[in-house]
Amino acid sequence: MNNFQKKPIRFVMATALLLAFIASVWIVHQHITVERQRNADGRLSLFDISIGDSEKEVIQRLGLPDRKELSKYGYEWWVYNQDLNRYLQIGLERNRVVTMFSNSTGIQWKDIMAGETTQKDIEKNYQIDEAVTVTFDGAEFLLNNANEKEDRILLVEENLAVEIYFDILAGKTAHAIRLQNIDTLVKSRGYHMTWSYNKRPPSISAPQLSEQELEQVHEGIEKQSFDLINTMRMQNELPLLTWDDELAVLAKNHSVDMSQNRFFNHSSPRSGIAADRLKAAGYPFQRVGENLAYAHSDAIDAYIAWINSQGHRNHILTKEYQKIGIGAIDEFITAKFVAN
Repeated sequence: MNNFQKKPIRFVMATALLLAFIASVWIVHQHITVERQRNADGRLSLFDISIGDSEKEVIQRLGLPDRKELSKYGYEWWVYNQDLNRYLQIGLERNRVVTMFSNSTGIQWKDIMAGETTQKDIEKNYQIDEAVTVTFDGAEFLLNNANEKEDRILLVEENLAVEIYFDILAGKTAHAIRLQNIDTLVKSRGYHMTWSYNKRPPSISAPQLSEQELEQVHEGIEKQSFDLINTMRMQNELPLLTWDDELAVLAKNHSVDMSQNRFFNHSSPRSGIAADRLKAAGYPFQRVGENLAYAHSDAIDAYIAWINSQGHRNHILTKEYQKIGIGAIDEFITAKFVAN
């Protein structure tokens, strides 16, 4: 009788130990995957992916992306958004990784960790130059780091550009990290820059895209903006917003209005303010908020600007909002937030 009773106890203890071991292995694996700084051959990386990795290597390590979206700079964004706590965008051009971005909780590059490391910490440990010099296509470029310094810092290491984005309204802590090769950094023109060359001017123009391709770019910006806003809400323990097609059309209409009539304002001479536009469309609402962005290099750049502007941030983090629609055209982005 006693022997019979002891067996299940040993079994339970062994099972508990096994489960604890499995859990600890899983946690360690997750920690390494998120924070690993160099891959097997020593190159700097995020999520074990490095600039220059092949499409095949990305699929082997991360699987197929949840979405693929064209960027206006010619590379294709691979978006991994199944788990917003591990949100990742990877840009591929000619089957090679040229840029990566993540605002994942606890994402880390070297000793810089999102949500913990402050701008002052980075300035103590790294040399932050007011102007950064890089070489591309036979020319020397001087990028002005000083004007952008408030919400980001640009570092160049091992022919790799590293941008650390800050959450200024949360103690100037690191919020997100972008890695990119020098070609992509220069072509995106995210910084004020001058350049000099000897024999011929460098080729830094964005590719000429068809109307259909531009439409794909705009759709990508809309979806990425939606994902990024929801990552911010998740990190602040707020309910995620639901995409609303009708709201997206209304947002798009305002972006088109601003683009065609060359103004940038919540108030339109033709349609009034955000609430007026919803009323005219017969869209039911109790509360509406609207974020606008203009002349940002991509959805990431617009998102960083929004979270560092108190009014725009308030819209993103208002608990009562349930739905969102986003419309992008040319250099304009409109996001409408609604509670009803």
